Amino acid sequence: MFDLVKATKEDGPAIINLLQDVDSYYSELKLENFWLFKAASQLVAVIQLNPYPDFVFLSSLAVTPKNQHQKIASQLLAAVLKNTIQDIYLYTIIPDFFKKLGWQIIDQPKVKLPGKEPYECHACQPQKCVTIVKYASPT
Repeated sequence: MFDLVKATKEDGPAIINLLQDVDSYYSELKLENFWLFKAASQLVAVIQLNPYPDFVFLSSLAVTPKNQHQKIASQLLAAVLKNTIQDIYLYTIIPDFFKKLGWQIIDQPKVKLPGKEPYECHACQPQKCVTIVKYASPT
């Protein structure tokens, strides 16, 4: 069982270490709006959800290397999605993972998303990068 907790300033080094371990760290990363998945007080996964007026942008999602391939990312997404009432967007090179969870690839978002430059998408795999969305459930 995992505990979902809001990250504090003290969690910053652990978040950075995890993102570096899984090659998801980018130089303009801001240590805000992170949530942590912990098991027995040990960090297992992180997610960063940046709020905007009309949507939420998922900027980071990472699972510790020793805990990968155990559906933890799916569990973390489910845990944070149940409390999110806005559409959630992200840029990803693994759209199939998200599509299995009900996300949709889109060509033209209905909102103005942040640019890809701060996330260093050009240094990743820009030819594979797509925009994907999880539409909020109607209330």
